[in-house]
Amino acid sequence: ERKNDIQTFYTTSDRSEVRKILNKYDISYIIIGTEERNRFGGELNEHLLCEMGDVFFQNDTVTIIKVN
Repeated sequence: ERKNDIQTFYTTSDRSEVRKILNKYDISYIIIGTEERNRFGGELNEHLLCEMGDVFFQNDTVTIIKVN
């Protein structure tokens, strides 16, 4: 179940689905790095994930979002 939730979390375009997963696992920070980009490729919905909070840290390889 968790593996499916992770796949959905990083690839869905459904804001409510992302919010549901954030609440289910009590997620405070979202990490989008090399591993996530390689694993989810073109399906990665980085824009939507960035809308879930404030960019806490960003460089050439990683973005960390503090969830609101």
